Amino acid sequence: MTVGIGHYMANLSEVLDIRSRVYLPQETIDAGKKLVDVLAEDFNRLFGQNSGNRIAEAYEALTTARMTKSDGSIILHDDVGDVMRAAPDVFTAFSTFPAGAKLPILGIMFAGGTSVFKESWPEFTTAIANRDWLTASQQSDREAANDDRDAILRQWLRNAHHEERYWIDPGRL
Repeated sequence: MTVGIGHYMANLSEVLDIRSRVYLPQETIDAGKKLVDVLAEDFNRLFGQNSGNRIAEAYEALTTARMTKSDGSIILHDDVGDVMRAAPDVFTAFSTFPAGAKLPILGIMFAGGTSVFKESWPEFTTAIANRDWLTASQQSDREAANDDRDAILRQWLRNAHHEERYWIDPGRL
């Protein structure tokens, strides 16, 4: 389950960790409901449902708790920072990668979670570690993303192959 802009929460404890960023509509408060109880109800209702690539607005009728765009952006900023700090730990040569490779790597790490990235994406990770951008492009499909977004990632990785081959000499780095 995700909130805001792709912030994944695997369990109710993680939902409760962001409760300071969530609010209840006044009618829910007037009905005597508590935020923690509503978050649990929302989570239990949605967890495990196949999203079918629904947009966020499709969930509005299924949930009671709300988040402002500003709070969603704050969480996104924190999540992106986490991914950007994790990438060089996973790939020690990350700073030397072609620009065309960095964004797809960060995007897949963001979508897949930094803590399980290597285990969830072994072929992709191996291809990246070997600077094999063409194989990485073939291993970059994300189940939860739509085909258009994956096509863009694949193209960026193919571009990285050409960028490195024709413009960057990794032996100089």
